[in-house]
Amino acid sequence: MSFSTSANQSGSLPPTIPSNPDDLQKAICLLGNRTRSELGKKPKKQLIELIGVYPDAITATLWKQTLRQKAKELNQSGEELIESRKKDKKRVLKTRTAQTSNVSTNLNEPTKIMLSWVVGALAEEYLDDEDCYDPVFVFQMQAWWKETKRLKVIPQVYLAKKFVSANIARARAEDIFEFDISHFDFALDKDKILSGEKVPSFVESLLKQAFTQVDWKVLGDYLVKNLNLKLPEKGVGEEWELSSHPIKD
Repeated sequence: MSFSTSANQSGSLPPTIPSNPDDLQKAICLLGNRTRSELGKKPKKQLIELIGVYPDAITATLWKQTLRQKAKELNQSGEELIESRKKDKKRVLKTRTAQTSNVSTNLNEPTKIMLSWVVGALAEEYLDDEDCYDPVFVFQMQAWWKETKRLKVIPQVYLAKKFVSANIARARAEDIFEFDISHFDFALDKDKILSGEKVPSFVESLLKQAFTQVDWKVLGDYLVKNLNLKLPEKGVGEEWELSSHPIKD
């Protein structure tokens, strides 16, 4: 059965144009092969699935040219979209930084530094394409948030320290793409922050001292607000444990 007829090949574009960039490139490649010879059974079937018909050699040449131009336009549009989203992300980050400026005026220096870092680190968890935070990340943050009731600790403090610990552990991972935020081996209160670094030992001590001066609740409040977390209900007679020390895992 032949799919090559002048009636369905009179336009400069095929009946169907693949919307997926990879499929579009595959169609262009197959059309290029078609301009030189007849396609085998399998590639012919693939081409028909991609563009709707099997063209003659002359039409294949025309469609290949027009689809290549289409691919170029889509690529440019994609790059513009990516650039636009980058600008949006920077604008959001700038806005959030500005929002924290009023809060940070009365904070000590260690807390100011950490709050600025938290703003940027949280922004990295935002998926531009999905217009939301990474679902896996959000799920884990919610899990930590909920377990504060059982542990009887200050929710915001516990969450902030978990967030910081997870980011330090991820930075140390051999492959950050394989990092599992739900299972990592690092605790601020017992592990060296500069593990493996060739620095004087007093630097580690200074870092530990600086962490004790951080107002972790301020950091936690920022995370809670942006992740829209609800405060876990306390049991009757329960009070959140106040502690300036890093929470143990």
